[in-house]
Amino acid sequence: MPFLLPDDCLNEIFEILEDDKPTLHSCLLVNRLWCKISVRILWRNIWSFKYTITRNRRVALAILSTLISCLPNESKKLLHIISTPISKPPLFNYASFCKILSINEIGRIINEADTSVIFTLLNLKASKCLVAEEILKMFMSQISSLKRLDYNANHHIMNDISFTYFPGAKDCLKDLSELRCSSNIHLGQLSQICRNLQSLNIDIESEVSSGLKELISSQII
Repeated sequence: MPFLLPDDCLNEIFEILEDDKPTLHSCLLVNRLWCKISVRILWRNIWSFKYTITRNRRVALAILSTLISCLPNESKKLLHIISTPISKPPLFNYASFCKILSINEIGRIINEADTSVIFTLLNLKASKCLVAEEILKMFMSQISSLKRLDYNANHHIMNDISFTYFPGAKDCLKDLSELRCSSNIHLGQLSQICRNLQSLNIDIESEVSSGLKELISSQII
């Protein structure tokens, strides 16, 4: 009879594998218990597949398809979703597992994937912006306590999306402890939401936005 490790032991082991995404992904395929434990760790920072996303459309499409499969039906109808890979209901609410959110990586995987396979709209640029907006709405409503936000103003798809005003954004962002952004980013009402940042990493550009100034001042107070 095989010896089964208890859940807490498996969790400790998988935590060590957090930065080894290929191995952690393999753990998903062993059995239901391994899948249930490892998926939460894998999706905590799904953007650390960065080295693959930028080079491999298949992986970008897989991540994007999974995110879209988690969207509410209203969003799917809005996007005119027609693809078979996302027709099955998701096994988990993957978006709720995320503790690190990278705005730029969302834009990158949308560009990297063949978006015509996922949904169809007359204007491709408009469709990319719309799917990015719907995914961010989902994250804001599903993440109970985001820990880190990466947001640099170098992706045209994401720059005009005021995600801090989406429903659930206040609860999602209120415990944010780490922010990585560029100095020219428009942060919306983030200065009114985030008061307990422990780490602020700024890429200095030619402009410093007023929102960033307000955010820094709010931490000092």
